[in-house]
Amino acid sequence: TAALCLPHSFPRLTPFKLVDSPAVWIAICLIVAAAINLGGTRAYGEMEFWFAIVKVLTIISLIILGIILDAGGGPDHDVIGFRFWMSPGPFVQYLGIPGVTGRFLGYWAVLIQASFSYIGYVPFNYPCSD
Repeated sequence: TAALCLPHSFPRLTPFKLVDSPAVWIAICLIVAAAINLGGTRAYGEMEFWFAIVKVLTIISLIILGIILDAGGGPDHDVIGFRFWMSPGPFVQYLGIPGVTGRFLGYWAVLIQASFSYIGYVPFNYPCSD
């Protein structure tokens, strides 16, 4: 769970050996979640609102950071957004297969790989589980 990652992500928050235990972090997260749920509808709704605001701000800031890094705003100032636009070009031959067939297979291979990156393999597990 996420509670197991807390001691490794924030080592300065664990000055004592007792807090270094994963069981303590899991208990703390469970107590916080239970307190939010037992606080009533108003407290739960308020926490849900602020968590949603944090989530939206995180997504927006990561999109802006990605654009800045692609445009050369990183520490090495390398513009990586259109690095391969001219050489070798957008349609490269796949596995050295010449002609239109090789370029189509290159496009198809990238399309399949990108679709797995976006949707993952979970939709393919549903038919297998039946």
